[in-house]
Amino acid sequence: LVFDQDGCITVRGSGIRGVAIGSGDGGEIIIHRGKYVIELFGQEGVGIGAFNTDINFMIHDVNMYFNMHPAKNVAIGSFAGNVKVVISRALFRCVSGGILSTGIGTLFGETADVAIDHANVSMDMRANKLSALGMATKETNVDLRDVGFRVKSEGKEAVSCGNIERKGTVKFINCDVDSIVKNGLDYDIGVEEEKWQLHSRSRKG
Repeated sequence: LVFDQDGCITVRGSGIRGVAIGSGDGGEIIIHRGKYVIELFGQEGVGIGAFNTDINFMIHDVNMYFNMHPAKNVAIGSFAGNVKVVISRALFRCVSGGILSTGIGTLFGETADVAIDHANVSMDMRANKLSALGMATKETNVDLRDVGFRVKSEGKEAVSCGNIERKGTVKFINCDVDSIVKNGLDYDIGVEEEKWQLHSRSRKG
């Protein structure tokens, strides 16, 4: 799928299982410009991406807003496949609630690679188990450069980025990070301490 338009695309849906933009079979999604407003309710939902297979994203020069409230939800990514996401020059906001949730990543896929640069990213998420960026079952790699990253993450197993297994890497290079995490864990970033790098101004609460 290729989007190369300057208008606003709005998708609102409610159902047992669905994808607002994308398919069940993965592939590649390229979004060059425009504004995208996605609002989903139901049991299982993906805002932009795929359900069952791997998918790659190239996204830049966009304004995106997600209101995700299926019990199990992914704003950008895959429900069960591996994901690679590259986002540049973007305004991204996600509000979500449910049982399992990730803003950008995969719920049940093995790997998630998320790279964002020159963007403003804001997440307000509540779920029993969640990660704003990542959430893959085996390995998550997050690389943010020149990004304003605001995240409120609340749940029994909630992290700001990475995964609950703490396998992968996280890098914040020249970022403004404001992270508030409330969980039942003894950590708020889902990687081992020696695997994350922070070279930026940050505020953690």
